[in-house]
Amino acid sequence: MNLFGTQKFNNLDKILKHTNPSSNQEIKKILEEFQLGYTKRNIDDIDHFVDKLFTQDTPIVVGTSFNEVFVGIKDIKELLYSDWKYWGDVNLDLANVYISNNQDTAWFMLRGNVKHSFQFSKEKDAQYVDIIKNRMVDSSLSINDKIAHIDWMLSLAYHHRASIKRNACIPLLLSGALIKEDNSWKFKQMQFSIAKPNFPDIRLESSKYFVEQYQKDIRRIKEHAYVSTSNNLHQFMEEWLTSVSKQQSNKNYYLPHSLVLGFDNQCYYGEKAINTYFRELQSMSISLETAQGIYQQHAEYTTATIIGLLKCKLSKEQLLLLTEAEIFSILQSNKEDDATKLFTIHRSIAYLQKEANYGEDYSYPIRMSALYNQDKKCFEFIHFSFPYYWTIEGIYNDHN
Repeated sequence: MNLFGTQKFNNLDKILKHTNPSSNQEIKKILEEFQLGYTKRNIDDIDHFVDKLFTQDTPIVVGTSFNEVFVGIKDIKELLYSDWKYWGDVNLDLANVYISNNQDTAWFMLRGNVKHSFQFSKEKDAQYVDIIKNRMVDSSLSINDKIAHIDWMLSLAYHHRASIKRNACIPLLLSGALIKEDNSWKFKQMQFSIAKPNFPDIRLESSKYFVEQYQKDIRRIKEHAYVSTSNNLHQFMEEWLTSVSKQQSNKNYYLPHSLVLGFDNQCYYGEKAINTYFRELQSMSISLETAQGIYQQHAEYTTATIIGLLKCKLSKEQLLLLTEAEIFSILQSNKEDDATKLFTIHRSIAYLQKEANYGEDYSYPIRMSALYNQDKKCFEFIHFSFPYYWTIEGIYNDHN
């Protein structure tokens, strides 16, 4: 199902030729230390870890899920405590990092994964039974909503597998900006994102809970809105959004070396590729809470952290045609065995039933992290993502 792009962060390799490894060894070392912290997961080291790697000047980290905009040292330490104690094993591809820098500001992007282990057990069965019980007594859902969601969940979690215990590596991407303080690089802004599966996890039409959590995120960012900002950035953001929605522009918003990670898990490098990408989003509209964004200025650069919505319309007939095409593609593939083909086809049909059940309007919460060059009045990089919600085996294709 490629309406919203692939399940992986593809084509990052193509932009690595634009980074200069010899001039960025200090930044690579910081990223290696960051990975080491997630590998060791030593809770007692969190204070030292954050004080060493992050600026004391209100750093921001956007996590993978709802309610995960962490502002300031205290919040980031709470995030790390939760990640190191409860999250899966994080592995970053440190051999393939995109880095760009200009004097005292740098920005980066690299892929990785989060490894989760799954196995059949009575405890796991009980968890899914509880989820189904809660879904069935949710008075805000219709009978169709309940049945379609339960069918989708079980199609992912329960199908034939040869091994009792399995590892699934969920695609991860990490981006951010660093600044120099006392001749040392420090993280200023960071975003984790999980690659979306066939459809983004969180659709407002599917749950009142999702609507409530989205409003909670708006309030959360509003608490810190405009930490520091140049006067013209808000106007620039509004003009840029207008140009994207109208699919035309008389102004350049990107540089020859600008980088955008799109909603489709693809990287777009340079002004031409980025403009082409946004022109191809003709069936979707982007709205951002720019007035409630967190903007922080450092020298000639400003970081921006904003949330919003990606909206589109999709009829059941369109969804049926997309599902039909995907089933034909699965059947013709030589990459999977028959058991995998059967599971993937079942998953596609379950997605069809679940998504079509909520109507033709699709509203997906999004997050945007960006670095703005004030002197050139252009974006250096933008990282879009959908918040992640479901950790269910089978939601992604690859296992190891």
